[in-house]
Amino acid sequence: MSARSPMTSFFKLVAATTLAGLIAVSMAAPCFAADEEIWAIEMRQGDTISAIARRYLVNPNDWMKLQQFNNVRLDKAMPVGTRVNVPASWMRIADLDAQIVAVRGKVRIDRAGKEVPATVGTAIRVGDRIVAGEASSVTLKFTDGSLSSLHANTDARIDLMRGVPSTDLIAQRLRLDAGRIEHAVTPRKNSSSTFEVQTSVTTIGVRGTKFRTTVDDVSRGEVLEGRVEALGTGSPKPVSVAAGFATVIPASGIPTPPIALLPAPDLSKNPASYELAQPDITFPALQDAEQYRAMVASDAAFANVVTEIVSKQAHLLLPPVADGNYFLRVRGIDSNRIEGYNGEFRFNVKAGTPPPPPALSPEFDSAVPGGGNIIISWSAEKQAASYRFQVDTDQKFTRVLHSSARTRSLRFALTGLKPGRYFWRLASNRPDGERGPWGPVMQFVVNPAPADADSRELPADNSGSVPEK
Repeated sequence: MSARSPMTSFFKLVAATTLAGLIAVSMAAPCFAADEEIWAIEMRQGDTISAIARRYLVNPNDWMKLQQFNNVRLDKAMPVGTRVNVPASWMRIADLDAQIVAVRGKVRIDRAGKEVPATVGTAIRVGDRIVAGEASSVTLKFTDGSLSSLHANTDARIDLMRGVPSTDLIAQRLRLDAGRIEHAVTPRKNSSSTFEVQTSVTTIGVRGTKFRTTVDDVSRGEVLEGRVEALGTGSPKPVSVAAGFATVIPASGIPTPPIALLPAPDLSKNPASYELAQPDITFPALQDAEQYRAMVASDAAFANVVTEIVSKQAHLLLPPVADGNYFLRVRGIDSNRIEGYNGEFRFNVKAGTPPPPPALSPEFDSAVPGGGNIIISWSAEKQAASYRFQVDTDQKFTRVLHSSARTRSLRFALTGLKPGRYFWRLASNRPDGERGPWGPVMQFVVNPAPADADSRELPADNSGSVPEK
């Protein structure tokens, strides 16, 4: 069974609604088809029936017919908020388009059995199916300025985009079958205008807010600003979800009561500028967060997402990005897989070339046994002729216990390390001697050597390494 829209009554009525004390639909009203779509338009300050006719009707001179249809005698006495019912056939209603304003990776648009190229500027129409693949995303902009960003592995369809051109009367509905969408919906000045997201078990309706919808084995709605109404297929009435809360709708179609979102992570201690292509982000762990989602975008609205990762740690080694200015958004994910408030900050990357080589071992924050050689290793970087590294007990590398200014090897054996925490980093050297930026700071812990350990060390084999001066 499909979900019944909690907002439908604001823009589409199957029978005329009585306007208390002023309107009574009578047998004398002009004829119209019994099953015709009826739109309800709310009276504004200073509105009259003739003003509504000028704004919305095909023939503005039909204001008398509209007045008769609603059996209105004194339209100037109608209070603000009174709904005037208008048959759709009388209105200048038309299907509207959306537009792709950003796209990344592999995105497919299916239209009437044919695939349409997904590029910036492509028009999206009613009935279009939009599929974003792995490591892909696409952002749609609607005629009222609302934005919907479809992220990786998302399958959605435009079910409804209708309205009266050049007015604020508009109705939009997306069908989300799988994946995740972030919405920034322009506030509706006309309460008859709606924006809905429908899944197999719920319909979420809004009139201007920032929220997220997700579908996997359940549906979720997460509200960042404003309020949404979530009506499940198994519930007689919608659940109202305010900013800072979410609801989960399982297969039963019964939404949970509102669940508080996790707070935003504090990213303020991270530097605003990086001389490495892979920014290293740390922040205090959030209580009840099981994972963290990080997104990097080239714009503050996050319409142009550059890269995205999910981590179990409050330490994020972001994928490499080109030199430039970026915006970072990080949020916690709880045990219900509800994603919380965003922590955001702006940063820039000026890494230059060649980039640092990818570190292999020891892995970040790993523990290694003491009493012998400890091997640090890395992968080759195609632009590098040689490599340099530093090892220290201070993550700012003020003392530098071990280092090499130039080595062609992809490994180095450290000897004589006492138990404790160590930090290390890598960089590349070009054939002309130009030095690239340091890579992210890695760390490992040396445990005390077992009492029965063989104290002999293996040959270090650090030939060809030139110590830093």
